[in-house]
Amino acid sequence: ATGAFSFTDLTEGTYHYAVSKYRYDTSSVPTPQQFSIIFRTDTFVVDGPVTKDIALNFVTLSGKTTDGNGVPVSGVQISSRGYWGTSSTEDHYDIQNNQYPAITSDSSGNYSLVVWPYANYSMTLTPPAGSGVVQTSISGMSILADMVQNLVLNPAHSISGVVRSSDGTPMSNITVSLQGGPTSGSFKTDATGAFSFTDLTEGTYHYEVSKYRYDT
Repeated sequence: ATGAFSFTDLTEGTYHYAVSKYRYDTSSVPTPQQFSIIFRTDTFVVDGPVTKDIALNFVTLSGKTTDGNGVPVSGVQISSRGYWGTSSTEDHYDIQNNQYPAITSDSSGNYSLVVWPYANYSMTLTPPAGSGVVQTSISGMSILADMVQNLVLNPAHSISGVVRSSDGTPMSNITVSLQGGPTSGSFKTDATGAFSFTDLTEGTYHYEVSKYRYDT
């Protein structure tokens, strides 16, 4: 509860240190859901009793999840990760806010997450179904200090139509598959030959039509 740590029976030498928190651990102050930091460049010599305090300078990103018009969208799951410092001579960071339970914006669209200062975070925003927006990815996000920024989700699009024979007769039980774009799926036409896809991400698509032998 006091944040204290202690190592005993150490051999004299030069050390560096690492700090981490697993997703199921709770802390007395806000932290990322899970993190691992190896401070390779902050070395110190142990040749007697040593006091070594460690400052974890986390920052907070907060704001609202909104659509493109600035209207708050509630219930958006926010996943983020920053991973850098992979050589054996530099500090290493793995900062994750992508664990269960997910960080989710509240009924007013408000959200808050804690990270380590870094200029290249990636994020994924996953809205609830039927919200009029779609899963949105953000890359290269710079969070170097406490900051307030709304996270904007891309609009949802739809495709609908009717499958007809060469003489214009609607064809039921034909499977239409949407492919090639950022969203995929299939839909079986109804008695009027109609099909519909909703909650699509903007992009270029192609499609496939098929019928299984047992379909009439």
